[in-house]
Amino acid sequence: MSSGSSSEEVSSVELLQARNFLWHLAEDHVKDMALKCAIDLGIPDIIHNHGGESIPLSKLIAALPIHPSKAHCVPRLMRILVHHGFFVTTKKHHHQEEEEEEEEEEEYSLNVVSRLLLDESPFIISMKPYVSVILSPKLIAVWGSMSAWFRNSDATLYGTVEGRDFYDMLEHN
Repeated sequence: MSSGSSSEEVSSVELLQARNFLWHLAEDHVKDMALKCAIDLGIPDIIHNHGGESIPLSKLIAALPIHPSKAHCVPRLMRILVHHGFFVTTKKHHHQEEEEEEEEEEEYSLNVVSRLLLDESPFIISMKPYVSVILSPKLIAVWGSMSAWFRNSDATLYGTVEGRDFYDMLEHN
């Protein structure tokens, strides 16, 4: 993108690229919150504990600790998570016993990223605790207060929001 000083110097392609960049940046929190939701609901562990390579959407929904009225929203959540590379999806054909037809159903499996989010990761250490803290509402609120911190004399960003040092909070929690 050009660093021109006036709008006349910016091409329409550059303007579209800049708008696209800002659009994606502004909506990037959806990815983070979808990941937080997946961790909070235990989706990586549910898929892992299913015992197979993948879990059908219907079985995933049945295993989730959610209110039944929210079941229809799970496919949307999973699409976001798959799109951002947290899980892998495939379509599998399942024979309906009552009917002669086969039904196609989404199935979800873990990848290297989601394996790092298991309670007992097969890798050196699970990233689940770290990601959970980073995406916690308290820490998100801290980052959302950055402009207030720049305007005051507090030593730390966390101090602006909580009135105490981050490490002091960790020591007491």
